[in-house]
Amino acid sequence: MLLRKKNIVFFLLLLLAVILSWLSFESKEREYDFHSISAKFQKQFLKREMQAIRTLDEVYLSFGQKGELIFTDQQWVMSLNQKYYDQDEIVFISRGDSVLFLSHNALPVNHHNFSAQKNGISHMANGWYYTISRTRDDYTVWVASLVKKDFRYKNRFLVNTFQDDYDIPDFIQVSVQPRQKFNIYDQEGEVTFSLLIPEDHEKSYIRSGLFLLSVFFSLIVLILLLILLYNAFLYHINKRQVWQGVLILFAALAVIRIAMFYFQVPRCFYQGDLFSASHYATSYLLPSLGDLILNILFLTIFLFILFAHRTRISLPENTGLIPKIVLSALLLFFVAFSAAMLIMSLQDLVINSKLSLNVNFIFSPDIYNILGFLVISLFFISYYFLSNTLFDLVNRYISNKNDKLILFAVSTMMAAAIVLYFAGSTNFILFFLLFAISFFYFFKRRSTHISLSFTRLIISFFFFSMIATWGLQIFNHEKENAKRQNVAIRLASEQDPVAEYLFTDFEENLFNDSVLLDFVKRDPYNEEGILEYLKSEYFSGFWAKYDIQLTTCAPREVLFFQPFEAELDCFYYFDYLIDEFGKQTLSNHFIYLDNNTGRNSYIAI
Repeated sequence: MLLRKKNIVFFLLLLLAVILSWLSFESKEREYDFHSISAKFQKQFLKREMQAIRTLDEVYLSFGQKGELIFTDQQWVMSLNQKYYDQDEIVFISRGDSVLFLSHNALPVNHHNFSAQKNGISHMANGWYYTISRTRDDYTVWVASLVKKDFRYKNRFLVNTFQDDYDIPDFIQVSVQPRQKFNIYDQEGEVTFSLLIPEDHEKSYIRSGLFLLSVFFSLIVLILLLILLYNAFLYHINKRQVWQGVLILFAALAVIRIAMFYFQVPRCFYQGDLFSASHYATSYLLPSLGDLILNILFLTIFLFILFAHRTRISLPENTGLIPKIVLSALLLFFVAFSAAMLIMSLQDLVINSKLSLNVNFIFSPDIYNILGFLVISLFFISYYFLSNTLFDLVNRYISNKNDKLILFAVSTMMAAAIVLYFAGSTNFILFFLLFAISFFYFFKRRSTHISLSFTRLIISFFFFSMIATWGLQIFNHEKENAKRQNVAIRLASEQDPVAEYLFTDFEENLFNDSVLLDFVKRDPYNEEGILEYLKSEYFSGFWAKYDIQLTTCAPREVLFFQPFEAELDCFYYFDYLIDEFGKQTLSNHFIYLDNNTGRNSYIAI
């Protein structure tokens, strides 16, 4: 009765967690209030304008007193340099079209990118700057206050963001043209620039707090589900319906995991970066690192429950010797097969991911690399639980040590043959070492003690860590070699500037060659003859390194293409080839095909 009441409480808590997770997830999106954003930006802009004016007054006064001699004042120079780090302001002094002084080289300013107006917004080199200036004699003192970075080339270090004080979404653009709304005014009330909202951009954003809250409640749901399943398992165990409880537990965990995968629930999980293919993907069934973590976590929980209750689980005793031997052999083979799968899963995780699964991750820790090592740990932990549980079953099932030895040898050879055939010699060595450790689990004395043996656990994971380290070293080396080969292929298949230049040299003659035109008109399908003429007149010497092929096409003509074993419209095929893989060269008629064949490929029509 007490257990039933506890289950009711857990079930009610489960429903509450589901409701809270759903509510927080549905409330996570919020529409941008661009009018409030613009008003906030306007207020901050006026503050930064006043700040820039104060900087200009200080520099103008100092420079007016000492002139160019002030450039030798190290303290003055350093104080202006520091303004870039404190206020994102850069000071420069010009005379005519020459820059005499620049406080920081983050803005590569010169006479080509001087602002066309003395005061106002302008795009200078690497960003949008609000510039103000004051002139004395031939000198002009400028202060450029950063509004938004705008790098021509972007990467994870060069990001086009607004200056930190503005704190507005970075997808908003800066426009020098006044518009009907979102105009930004200076101290004089004049329109300086406007904020432009891209039409194709999402007009809502995710509130990270509610999103994380939804993830938290979803985790609570999973934990409560597991508790209820475990209670159901214990119910059958206590009623001595052991195998029924095991099957129900396994089926329930499988159904929950399949439902999560198929219906993409909880949605807060599958909308996160962890469940995208950017970090790991190998197949339809393992499309992300998050799915891999859930799979191995569910498996580990199931195997741990079996391990904790292994003494209550037994195989049918009322059978003959042959069924006993066959069943025991199958269980031992399954352990050996699991060892092989562990090694292949480890290889798959290293090869098919962007994770840095080596000791160097300690110097630049990343949450995804840490999760990768967590997955590897769960691989070995689940194998430990599985092997100990099944070996314990067989130990209690087969009493004769000679029978045990024969079973162990036969199952090892069967699994080793499969691994050697499908996975290769490298994986075979790792598999053999891993399964050899199981030797100590199998040939131990019978015991009814269900707790973990701390000594055996430490020894096991010491050997596991050695195998994992060696495997990571081998597979990382394999991955690095594959990367180098890919880089070599890409370098070898880069565009050929000499070929492109030589083609432009004879291009006009080629397209106006009357002999070639007559040749084609007389016999358009004499491709061998046309090709010989092209090689002799144009594509000789340097072009000998290219395999030159020729196809003649007429409008609406259908040709049989052997690579596809299909008939395709000739014009359509080559137009598709250019649209899909073509890159512009010096000539509009000579197109580079970036089709990752490992060779330079061009097409001319």
